[in-house]
Amino acid sequence: MNERPSLLGAFLSSIIYTCKPGNIAYITLIGTTIGLSVVCGLNRSLYFGVFLRPQLLIVAAIPLLLSKITDNSARICRGMKQDPVPLSSFATVDSKSLAKKLFFILLLFYLLPIFVRIPLPIFAIFFFGIPLIAHFVLPALICNLVHYGAFEFSRLRETIADIGTGRYIAMTIIGLLLTSAAFLFIALNIDESSGVSATHGYYHGNPSYPFFIGSALLLTVIAAINGHFFAFLYPPVPEDDDDGIIDADSILHLTDLGMMGGKPLPAASSHQTPPADLSLLQDADTSSMDMDTQQAFARALAEADAHIRSGAPDKAIPILAVWTTTRHDIAAYFPAYARLYPLDPQPALRSRLLEAAARGNSKSYRLIAAELASLDPADIPVNHILPLVQLAAKAQEHRSVINLTRNFGKAHPEHPHLVENYYHAARALAKLGATDKATALLSQLLTRYPEHPKAPHIRYALDQLGGKT
Repeated sequence: MNERPSLLGAFLSSIIYTCKPGNIAYITLIGTTIGLSVVCGLNRSLYFGVFLRPQLLIVAAIPLLLSKITDNSARICRGMKQDPVPLSSFATVDSKSLAKKLFFILLLFYLLPIFVRIPLPIFAIFFFGIPLIAHFVLPALICNLVHYGAFEFSRLRETIADIGTGRYIAMTIIGLLLTSAAFLFIALNIDESSGVSATHGYYHGNPSYPFFIGSALLLTVIAAINGHFFAFLYPPVPEDDDDGIIDADSILHLTDLGMMGGKPLPAASSHQTPPADLSLLQDADTSSMDMDTQQAFARALAEADAHIRSGAPDKAIPILAVWTTTRHDIAAYFPAYARLYPLDPQPALRSRLLEAAARGNSKSYRLIAAELASLDPADIPVNHILPLVQLAAKAQEHRSVINLTRNFGKAHPEHPHLVENYYHAARALAKLGATDKATALLSQLLTRYPEHPKAPHIRYALDQLGGKT
């Protein structure tokens, strides 16, 4: 029987994961930045004015730290615990929107006391109550971001239940106690070790760089441990009644689904992750992709395929969405795009596929080709029209050519691609049997643009259709 991880086991695992080289480097950078900003803020000789206070570095550093914790959580939840930790905050999950939102929230917190005189009770609620609430809610929200690609407040109860309500509360309390203990330690040593003393409501003296940098590093490490803690508890390991034994029918079922590729099952191991099926990357440009990334990508594709085969495509969407962000080149990660777009044809994703197709990516073109006969050309960047028209003409998709060039002259009467677009439109009309319309269009082009480089081709086309030149 698979046992759910204990609180102690998850906590120790989070400490070990936090100590990975990639995390240590990131924590050191963030913690040092925060510590230096505090020192500069306490040192009156380094005061830069109302808006350029060094504390603004904290406002920028904290969102980056939270984004890194979110990215790490995604890696932990997806079975990448043993993989090297990248330095980027957005390597696995696109948390840029999270970082931006948190930055502006913290900026508001920072600016309010400067410009607004807030009564003490409201100040206490606003500056201490809200972060306290966030401490208890944020782990579940991050889980939602990792698994569903967005903050799903409606799934909070479900997410907490997946972890276990008691375990979730215990986890957040442990994190709160750990953080409070660190703050208490710093507060008790502020006069003796910091080089500053607090009198008359402000600090004075010579701030100690080692003390404040060390304090910031301590708090940053604790924040990372707390953030990784809940990731090791979610999702819970499923329990079964067969002590890990898979019967012959189950093996046959997996083989029939193509999940094993007709190969025998590898020997079970509690220490090694099964090798990924890299054949799933045959449509991907892996030339700039390291082996760890290839392995992770292939595993994600296999997981998504399993959900799709089982009739649960909604579960595949968030898995694929992680690999189809603006940071993931379409040529390199095309297998994810090829699976995701038919499941969730979002306009933003379509725009990126159109752009890639216009730049010559034939695979992207084939993925959206069926839509080009009905897509409103006004929704396509004007400079993408001609490359798409050329691709459609080459593929003999004549109705797509006609649709893409619809009202082009009216919308863009001075555009340099006008003649070429309508030349292709005329040829498409001719292929569909509308010879009269094709001849009329070519004649108009020749009359209005007799010196255009395309004029010889237009004359030849007219001759072929029996029109007058």
